[in-house]
Amino acid sequence: MNPDIIIAGGGIGGAAAGYFLSRHFRVLLLEQESMAGYHASGRSASIFTANYGSDIVSALARSSRAFLDAPPPDFVSTPLLGPLGVVTVCGPGQEDLFADALRLARARVPDLQHAGAAFACTRLPFLRPERIADSFFEPGAADIDTDALHQGYLRGIAAAGGRVAFDARIVAVGRSGGAWRVRTAKGMQAEAPLFVNAAGPWADMVAGLAGLAPLGLEPRRRTAILVALPAAVEARALPMVTLADDTLYARPSGGALMASPADATPSPPCDAQPEEYDVAVAIDRLSQVTTLKPERVLRKWAGLRTFHPDGNPVLGEDAGAPGFFWLAGQGGAGIKTSPALGMLLASAVRREAPPPILAGIDGAALAPRR
Repeated sequence: MNPDIIIAGGGIGGAAAGYFLSRHFRVLLLEQESMAGYHASGRSASIFTANYGSDIVSALARSSRAFLDAPPPDFVSTPLLGPLGVVTVCGPGQEDLFADALRLARARVPDLQHAGAAFACTRLPFLRPERIADSFFEPGAADIDTDALHQGYLRGIAAAGGRVAFDARIVAVGRSGGAWRVRTAKGMQAEAPLFVNAAGPWADMVAGLAGLAPLGLEPRRRTAILVALPAAVEARALPMVTLADDTLYARPSGGALMASPADATPSPPCDAQPEEYDVAVAIDRLSQVTTLKPERVLRKWAGLRTFHPDGNPVLGEDAGAPGFFWLAGQGGAGIKTSPALGMLLASAVRREAPPPILAGIDGAALAPRR
């Protein structure tokens, strides 16, 4: 094929970018692994909540909700969102912290409910009542079918005449004669007038191959464990629970409970693996606030979430490299914000105003060299 645009990275960000760009351009997406979503996209808690991340991340999520609720008819055959809800709790002595969290959440979630301690202990019967002082509830928070969303993006690229290539790790990027030229580790070569760097934890490295200065993106490892629930507890009826001090969250997953100590340990780009210390911290924190006895961990894993120093995603054309666009630094919010970020990137590449649903997003706050 003779692509108009090459995308580095087949995670949820690169796939969403390719989906929306393929409506206007011939897209070639290059993924270094043998499957899409092997790293962060396949290791996420997969939650839609408007009450997480910076104000811009929250706005991007809210702008993405319409697409997630009602994707195009040919996008997917099953719903992308399922009922869940998120209960945020605080312990005794954390009332001031809770009040600040509640104030911020109310500004982002119109139907937020200040629910109280009894509500949390009723909805999550394994919580220790003496450790719960108050709670609020986000009823519209939802479970995201990440695989269906990701595959919908990739199918859309192919349906529009684009190509997705796996085992295509980029080892060289250069610009010559108005085109970006790339070479992969297995010798594949391609060129196009436009290039999108959606390489997740490797985004700064890809920029370096192109001779561009890094943005200071930092991958951070996050750990998760899966533990059994008591037989009397119906997993499907449980909401997600998160501590207001951001030291633990847990959600139902396949009849069990997934929990994370919300760690954020800086890491080089890699195939992240769980550290035994972080697994032990997750078990200890879960034991402190619940009556669960997670002596046996059913499964454990880790993934990298990549952050810009200011906590906002990076999206837009590099000021020093015409035709080189960034989409990186989603910081653990890449799945729920992928529709908005994909549409924004497509608008930026086409040098058009974003669609009305995104008109309130401050593009300058996302600029690569901000």
